[in-house]
Amino acid sequence: VLIGKQFNANITGLFNHSNVYRLFVPGQITSVVDKVAYPMLSEMNIEFEIRKNYRKIIRFLFSLTLPLMLLQVVIAKELFLLVFGAKWLDAVPIFQILAFASIFKPISLFSLNILKVKNISDYQ
Repeated sequence: VLIGKQFNANITGLFNHSNVYRLFVPGQITSVVDKVAYPMLSEMNIEFEIRKNYRKIIRFLFSLTLPLMLLQVVIAKELFLLVFGAKWLDAVPIFQILAFASIFKPISLFSLNILKVKNISDYQ
């Protein structure tokens, strides 16, 4: 809403397009990990075991997300040209900034699992 108020429709569209596609990779990674990790963590009763496995999963997410998002930042221009065409090349700088900022997105999304595992759903 703020971007729509401050900038014209063209820039708002470029931002929206970039924002939607920068969330694709982190969303897919988190979705796959969630399907495996949530049932596994839910079965654990010992706090220490939950924390230990949570840390392993976070490290795994980060080691997977960091290179993929940095790769997207590096090849953004070629990626947009190949997938969307030349008319969307103006969105590349916005996409690069948002993709770089998305490195930690899977970690924040996955952290919601701990709230579900601990049955603290009021914070979602």
